[in-house]
Amino acid sequence: MDLAALIEFAPTVGVDLGADQIELFERFGAELYKRNEVMNLTRVPEDECVIRHFVDSLLFVDLIPESASVCDLG
Repeated sequence: MDLAALIEFAPTVGVDLGADQIELFERFGAELYKRNEVMNLTRVPEDECVIRHFVDSLLFVDLIPESASVCDLG
């Protein structure tokens, strides 16, 4: 999974991704699509995952107060 778009975008919204976090995004994406083979978790094509799942999740990061709890409803 090519995370270049995520790595490039994150600093523009003040998110500093370390090597460990980048690895976790990569592992999460791989596991998501592995599990998606047997259950309907996403209809987003795997080649669009980074933009449509990961980068999109950072678009509103500046609106969430530090230490806030967040629930993603889909």
